Amino acid sequence: MNIHGGLYGSALEAAAARSSYSDVKMLLDARADVNVQGGRYGSALRAARSRDHEDIVELLLSAGAKDDTDVTNGSDPGNQTKTLGA
Repeated sequence: MNIHGGLYGSALEAAAARSSYSDVKMLLDARADVNVQGGRYGSALRAARSRDHEDIVELLLSAGAKDDTDVTNGSDPGNQTKTLGA
């Protein structure tokens, strides 16, 4: 569950990117690291934000995700991926 690597960096980031609320919740309940960094989006929170999955964003934040994205000034790497159409 906390194995890192691959396209999405972690199972939690992959679930957040796929908009799988139930999978994200299951992984969090199983104590997945909510702040793991890496993968295509950099984190599960960035993945959820870049895909406009607000319910998952709220779930991750309530689980303690560090809000290191600042979409107001364009410094969110996930937003760059979204802009590029990936």
